[in-house]
Amino acid sequence: MIPVTVEPLSKATLRTVFPLMRAAMPELVLAQWLRFARRVLRPGHKPISGVLVARRAGSAFPCGSVYYRQDRTLADTPVLTAEHFIAPSLVGETEVLAALLAALEVKAAETGCTMVRSVVAGHAAELGLFQLAGHGVDGVVLEKPVAMASVPTLRPGTCPERPNPSPRSRASRGSAAGRGRRTDP
Repeated sequence: MIPVTVEPLSKATLRTVFPLMRAAMPELVLAQWLRFARRVLRPGHKPISGVLVARRAGSAFPCGSVYYRQDRTLADTPVLTAEHFIAPSLVGETEVLAALLAALEVKAAETGCTMVRSVVAGHAAELGLFQLAGHGVDGVVLEKPVAMASVPTLRPGTCPERPNPSPRSRASRGSAAGRGRRTDP
């Protein structure tokens, strides 16, 4: 097996990484990718973030990548959050993911983070690979696309209005069970 090396994204490799990003996110266009990548590469960019790129030894083309950023827990502890893992199965995803996970641990130590939080939504089949690398399941990531026009404006001290309940849920609230009365004989 050809060894996998991992290095940070650089200005010189922006365009060679794009096809890999596009394979994972077909709606991504080059201009969006370049804007994102240049912002991440800007010196002094805060919060700490970047893209790690995996390559097979001797190849100019990437075979995997992951985006990372430094977050903080509620206890103000630094955590390295990694998401958007890309490791196509055509190129030996086990070796690529193992190399990316090892590089994330190094990056966490370099940035003073106490743990790596890996968001692997949509990659349930690879959970075993993450667990072999010492990662444990700590929750579930849920997403909901939001149309900007439908987002309510929040004023300080207010709560967004909830959508009107369906007729069925209103009916169930009016039942004996919905008012907290016992309904069993």
